[in-house]
Amino acid sequence: MGTFSVPVTVGNLKTAATETVTAEIHNRDTFSTMPASLLRRLEIEPVARVKLKQPGGRIAEYETGYATFVAEGRNGYARVIFGPEGERRIGMTTLGDLGLEVDEATGRLVRVPYLLPSLWPVNADEPDQERRNGTHG
Repeated sequence: MGTFSVPVTVGNLKTAATETVTAEIHNRDTFSTMPASLLRRLEIEPVARVKLKQPGGRIAEYETGYATFVAEGRNGYARVIFGPEGERRIGMTTLGDLGLEVDEATGRLVRVPYLLPSLWPVNADEPDQERRNGTHG
């Protein structure tokens, strides 16, 4: 699947500051990346640094923070990379938070239902635990 672009609104979790940009969707990016200048203009503050593997295997360190995102009528928040100018990419963690995924057949975003955390018991003493884990005789 190639890349494609969608309008996305990026915002500050603490204020009403937002900006709508066109961002590329890459199904191999973990985190979203926005220009550091955009994030600073929205007064989004870096909270950590992460090392990311880039194409070709090079490792680079980037500042990260948290931003709100709105795309395809869905909203949420996720980690965002303070990237270079011109980098506007939506990563898979952001899409998951928005309840969106890439439809491989069409190469477009589609809404998917949100999933609840597993409701299965974690206690091995539960009577049905062996059957649920496929370990019964």
